Amino acid sequence: WSELWRVDVDGGGLRQLTRGRNQDGSPSVSPDGERILFTSSRGGSSQLWSLPVHGGEAVQLSDFAPGVSDPVWSRDGTKLAVVSE
Repeated sequence: WSELWRVDVDGGGLRQLTRGRNQDGSPSVSPDGERILFTSSRGGSSQLWSLPVHGGEAVQLSDFAPGVSDPVWSRDGTKLAVVSE
């Protein structure tokens, strides 16, 4: 299993963002710094999820049968890209 954690640049402020028996990874912070895209295996194959940086529930954004990887934001934060077979 893997989880996402947030830590300040100075090494303080350690906070766990995800938990559970999932593979969470490939985090990507939105251009405005308000959301984190990440992949997670919760529910089966690896899908794209979004999580508010300051806390809250993750929301599933994709449902591709083979799964997704490598999420990125567009420069203006209005579009997302992922890799899928």
